[in-house]
Amino acid sequence: MTENLFNEFPHASKQEWIELATKDLNGQDFERRLITKNVEGFSDYPFYTAEDIAAFSWLQSYNNMSSKPSDLPGMPPRIWHNAVIISVTDLKTAVEEIQFVLDNGADAIVLELEGKVDFHALLKNVLPQYIQIWIKPTRYEPTVLEDFFSWYRHKDIKNTALYGGFLWDFFSQALTYPLEYEAIIHDIHHIHDISRIYPNFKGLCLDASVYHHAGGHAVQDVGYSLALAVDILDSMTARGIAAVDFFKNFFVKSAVGTHYFMELAKIKTLRIAFHQLSKIYEVDIAPADIFIFAETSMWSKSALDPYNNIIRNTSEAMAAIIGGCNTLLVHPHDSAYHQPDTFSKRMARNVSSILKEESYFDKVIDPSAGSYYVSSLINNLYQDALQLLKDTETLGGWWAAYQKHILQETIRQVRKTKHGYLSTRKIIQVGVNQYVNASEDTALEFIMPKEEEYQLYPHTLSDPYIEMKINMEVFFRNFPQYKQIRLLALSPGARPRTEFAKNFFETAGFVVNESKGDFNVLGKTALSIGEHILVLCGTDEDYEKQAVQVTKTMQNSGKLLILAGYPDDLVTALIESGLRTFIHLKTNVTETILQLTEDLKCL
Repeated sequence: MTENLFNEFPHASKQEWIELATKDLNGQDFERRLITKNVEGFSDYPFYTAEDIAAFSWLQSYNNMSSKPSDLPGMPPRIWHNAVIISVTDLKTAVEEIQFVLDNGADAIVLELEGKVDFHALLKNVLPQYIQIWIKPTRYEPTVLEDFFSWYRHKDIKNTALYGGFLWDFFSQALTYPLEYEAIIHDIHHIHDISRIYPNFKGLCLDASVYHHAGGHAVQDVGYSLALAVDILDSMTARGIAAVDFFKNFFVKSAVGTHYFMELAKIKTLRIAFHQLSKIYEVDIAPADIFIFAETSMWSKSALDPYNNIIRNTSEAMAAIIGGCNTLLVHPHDSAYHQPDTFSKRMARNVSSILKEESYFDKVIDPSAGSYYVSSLINNLYQDALQLLKDTETLGGWWAAYQKHILQETIRQVRKTKHGYLSTRKIIQVGVNQYVNASEDTALEFIMPKEEEYQLYPHTLSDPYIEMKINMEVFFRNFPQYKQIRLLALSPGARPRTEFAKNFFETAGFVVNESKGDFNVLGKTALSIGEHILVLCGTDEDYEKQAVQVTKTMQNSGKLLILAGYPDDLVTALIESGLRTFIHLKTNVTETILQLTEDLKCL
């Protein structure tokens, strides 16, 4: 088609679209009704146009720059590697698992090592020139990488044929246990010295995932990673090491969460930001040379209704691939609450294969290129991350922010905000705070990690609900008479609020029963039924006509009465007539349930 039919339509500005939307809103405020603010701190608009990206058109030069074309003819334009973790606790089992995963879809292995290992025995069946090998120690052993390189030299293969990297960020380890700056720098330089002769094996890891897993947001992932890179670059150049050597030997490890477009944009922003940083240090590298190792989020996974984690994994993998990651590690969906089994490992390994072989994600190099929305997200992330970098440099750099505990506290504040959003349902997590599986019988264990000021431990978004569920299991064992709740629907129109109340209490483990009909009949029944907690559900009109009368009727019944909704004009009268509390869209579930258990103990 050579004729552009769009020319027949008059151009509409963004303001004209806003005016049309405002008209459809019948005079409601456009910004308050349709613009939302995300946890990163900037606004999400309901639509975007070319006007939104006119001011940062330079970002368009990074489109289609996520990966280099393959040297092999006939290969697809979009290439990423499918990584699988191999936990090396038993040598024989690990050897068999390596062989199995490489025969069944994986082309990258992550060797999780608890100490020294015989690489000659472990990798005896591996041809390293055809896969990526990533070394991930659970604790740092100075000789582990030297032993690995010794094994590789015995293979008598050229240095350029070793692919993979060292998954160990020395600075991020300081967020777990105290380390000395000079010792960290010494170890970084040692790893750089022994790994730099292998141009396709990345020795210097910048681990942005540590902020994500601790509850941070995308701006912090990018900004603090840049700040750490500056610290390392300054230490290396001060010792006479060229900045170009760092950029040739480093990679970024990033975790991708469920906020699909934001996480997609984060991966793209990481590539852009580090390429811009290379220009500041006068290093000439291509954007495709910035290597990004992506993994699915552990923060987003939950032990509650865990099969939902499979969907989360898939969504996160899609965002990582479209964002431009070079290697993708999909964690098994059940790793949030126990050791992964054979089924969950296979499901995780197959995500990349299905997206490539059945969804054809490898056929287009950059599907999101040109998207007004994604470009706007990238610009916002980049500008805010750049400001965070400047603020961190003002403090003295990443290490200074770490020592002053400013870095840790900012991450903790975001985590607290996210947990609050989950408890008030501003963030929906299926199976956790919405659409729960009431028949689920999962053995839950939860120990809230106690952090020192200098520490940042991994958490999950669902932590408050898991803690609540465990506490409620103990409560129900001690007070089994309170496990059941009765909903009293005042009219057929009460359905929205009965569904809301049902979901509200099922998230805490209550068994929810429902009675329907006119309250003149229900009231007599409610006074005699066994449930000690009764929830009134109705329309606003029902509450105006019946709510105060109902609460007065049941005031001395010995039952705890709750109302679903918040009728402003009736609040005082309802409380005076015996109503205990209200539940509504702005109610904090975990705090309300905690208070409810205290009230029930006093009945």
